[in-house]
Amino acid sequence: MKTIPATEAKAHFSAILDRVDHGEEFVLTRHGKGAAYLGPSQRATTGQAAQAVAELQAWRSKVKSRGAILEPGETVKSLISKGRL
Repeated sequence: MKTIPATEAKAHFSAILDRVDHGEEFVLTRHGKGAAYLGPSQRATTGQAAQAVAELQAWRSKVKSRGAILEPGETVKSLISKGRL
């Protein structure tokens, strides 16, 4: 991971973004201290999003079948202490 002063990043921002598109990561500094991270975004694909939704739905149905639905005022911690989760 390369460290770049913010003033240099500002002057060469387009070129830095091109490098980020190819997987490079940067720490932008201000007065010698890290101020920001610049790296490739981690966008989920449609398939990954669909898989996440399916996993949440499976978890939800498992929790419902075990009777671990939260009642008003209940917390996950209280369910764990009661052995319901």
